[in-house]
Amino acid sequence: QMAFKVIADHVRSVTFAVSDGAILSNEGRGYVLRRILRRAVRYGKALGMKEAFLYKLVDITCNYMSNFYPYLLETKDMVSKIVKTEEEKFLQTLETGEKKLFEYIENSKEKVVNKEFAFLLYDTYGFPIELTLEASNEKGFTVDIEGFKEELNKQKERARNARNNDQSMNSQNEEMLKFTMASEFIGYEKLESKAKVIALFKDGKLVNEANGDVLVVFDKTVFYATSGGQAGDTGFVTVDGNKYEVKDTFKLPNLQHASSVVVESIKVGDEVLIEVDKDNRFECSCNHTATHLMNEALRKVLGNHVSQQGSNVNSMLLRFDFNNFENPSSDEILKVEELVNEEIQKCSVVDIKEMPLEEAKKCGVQAMFGEKYGDVVRVVSAGFSKELCGGTHVANTGDIKKFAILGIESKGSGIFRIEASTGTHIEEMLNESLKAISKEIKELQNKVENIINTAKEEGLDINKLGLKDIELSSYVSSYKLILDRRNDLTNLREYVKELDKQYNKLKREAGSISLDDYLNKVEIINNIKSLLIKTDNVEMNILKDLVDRLADNIGECIILAANITGEKVVFVCKNKIKKLSAGDIVKKAASVCLGGGGGRPDFAQAGGKDASKVDEALSIIKSYLSE
Repeated sequence: QMAFKVIADHVRSVTFAVSDGAILSNEGRGYVLRRILRRAVRYGKALGMKEAFLYKLVDITCNYMSNFYPYLLETKDMVSKIVKTEEEKFLQTLETGEKKLFEYIENSKEKVVNKEFAFLLYDTYGFPIELTLEASNEKGFTVDIEGFKEELNKQKERARNARNNDQSMNSQNEEMLKFTMASEFIGYEKLESKAKVIALFKDGKLVNEANGDVLVVFDKTVFYATSGGQAGDTGFVTVDGNKYEVKDTFKLPNLQHASSVVVESIKVGDEVLIEVDKDNRFECSCNHTATHLMNEALRKVLGNHVSQQGSNVNSMLLRFDFNNFENPSSDEILKVEELVNEEIQKCSVVDIKEMPLEEAKKCGVQAMFGEKYGDVVRVVSAGFSKELCGGTHVANTGDIKKFAILGIESKGSGIFRIEASTGTHIEEMLNESLKAISKEIKELQNKVENIINTAKEEGLDINKLGLKDIELSSYVSSYKLILDRRNDLTNLREYVKELDKQYNKLKREAGSISLDDYLNKVEIINNIKSLLIKTDNVEMNILKDLVDRLADNIGECIILAANITGEKVVFVCKNKIKKLSAGDIVKKAASVCLGGGGGRPDFAQAGGKDASKVDEALSIIKSYLSE
């Protein structure tokens, strides 16, 4: 009875949460939701459910509750897919984890699952500690949960120690934490201004004057600080007529914008001129506005369940993480790219307004599930996109010129990452994304040329190679180029493989040895058709081809060829007699010639270091066959 209640309660919770935009994840609220779903799955498994079943209950839940919550009917298909995907992944995890746990329990002398094994299940196999506890208790075992927490904390500590993030370190600096003087950001309206130096940090210490690498805080600043996924501004600061480069800008713990500068000399109280690198800011703004357009395009193509899971925007490209229950198809990615470019071509004015959060929600702005907002928010409307954002943007979507997706990859747990670029950087970034493919294409093209030249040098008829003109697809500033080049590479690989095959065939035919000289040497040994032969300086491919052709002609037989090259010998054996083994025969022959080797019962080869003993080796094999 309890199992049915748990399943009913949990499927209702998951359906409502996912319909409202919640994401199943390994962090925060998303992890709570994932635990709820997984608990329901495990109760279903206890009732004998061996396959995904919760997703089938989503439709029933939505229909039953739709009189009070009609929006559930619009989202039920999407929710059902998400739940099914999550169930199937967890069932696989459950099967592997439970198998490992029950093996441990069966072999354990004590009634305790130790901390190391509990953590192994969690860390390596993705088996939740809650399920380890439940499954262990059912078998009369306890779990060293305190020890597990110790192991988990150790892992977190290792991860913290491994991170070496300058900005993170800055946020933890004591003197920066204590610095509370106000600094006004005026960079939305201005890119250049006079300002006053109100603080200097040198090696993390607050100082009155400094030189070299220093962090500078101004009473007002035009430099945007890294936040919201957008890279901080670069630019210039002029001190006493000397112009210095601003390398980066980021936020201090109390949200003042601090700029990193290398100067000859600067003091607190200095009146300076500050100016943003306009080109860098513009390119960042193009990519940021394009990110908004792409976010909305993804929602239109894949569904309203899509939401941002992270982003990174700089002057060269943009990265955007989003959730989806399956890999987006190539056609869907091309459609997203197409929709973004359509919005760019419409040349829509980008409207930016500050307003109360509740008013923004009434305007149809998408609020991120689990995100915290202030009472007043900044709404950026660009084409069909409307988002809450504190970043910098272009004045008109037409300023972006063009948008191209560079690639997409899975980050695990239903999270995907798209990389894209805009404007004049598209060609450069497409070439960078295609670097590995382009290198292999070039290598394959060179291989084609080498095969043809080698065939000519060896006097082979290159017209029999099946030569083709393999042309690369035409250049387009689009994700289509990525897809086309992948297809070009596949076709070229297949062509080179076939060309190499035809070349080797022609070479074997040109150097093939007449069978007549050997067929009349076949002997009947112990009622077995046997052929033991010697050859001199024959290429291995040709020798193997000779042995194959002889075996085809003779039928049920055994053939052993000894190919002598200088002082060494290679034995090749083809066997069609069930009671014999080619591997045993070449091994026996090679051992006589101070060598070794082996292989399959039907075909084998081995080498020897002393070719002077070949006759002795063949004689021993002949005697072996006679036994």
